[in-house]
Amino acid sequence: MELIPAVVEALERERSRSLQASEPFGGEFLTGTELVNDIISRTTDGATHEQLSAQPGVRRPEVLARALERDAKTLRRGVMSRMLYAESARGSDALLEYVIAVTGLGAQVRTTEEEFSRIIIVDQAHAFFEDRGILEEESRGAWHIQHRGTIGYLIQQFQQRWVRARPWYGAGLTSENAISSPFQRSVLWELEAGADQKQIANRFGVSVKTINRAVADLRMKLGFKTPYQLGPWWLQSEERNLTEPPPPPLARWP
Repeated sequence: MELIPAVVEALERERSRSLQASEPFGGEFLTGTELVNDIISRTTDGATHEQLSAQPGVRRPEVLARALERDAKTLRRGVMSRMLYAESARGSDALLEYVIAVTGLGAQVRTTEEEFSRIIIVDQAHAFFEDRGILEEESRGAWHIQHRGTIGYLIQQFQQRWVRARPWYGAGLTSENAISSPFQRSVLWELEAGADQKQIANRFGVSVKTINRAVADLRMKLGFKTPYQLGPWWLQSEERNLTEPPPPPLARWP
């Protein structure tokens, strides 16, 4: 993701050379913290579907207070929000309070030990990320991108880190604030044990359609595109501890 500015510059050069571009580049460079924050705030205020954000550093308490006011409004409108932080951020008391508040409103928060850059993506239509230039350490400003191809690439990079990240529940994981339901966790335990949907349905006394719907609903909550992504999430999720694994099936009489 640190190479994104160079990719953007290359796309700009390609666009200027091409006379058959199918859509405009749709990017602008923003300078000054005040301008960047103003445009980000106006964009997130208009979010209707989804907001992704990656924050590699620990944000100051006053910054978190302003962010909570803005993010709470977004979450109450029903916008799905996924937030990625560095693993070291778990040691911040101010950030812990923020995470408790936003997860209580439906946001999903995860932490990762991987390196990543600061980025915000709104409704798959707007992306904001810092520009540090080539081999420069201090930020020169931020890019606001509306090019669909570039945003698709950024979402893919975010998603790859998200799947490998560890959920953070703030106040502590309980059955009430877990993403999965007890029934969904039971289904996941059965799938992990090697059972298929028909076997699980027979064991639980429900239809195969009920099992498939439980898996599909959880996939949608997590923002996954395919059910296969549930496997890596489940293997590292703390939600495994909320439901006991199923007992082994009874042996058949000879």
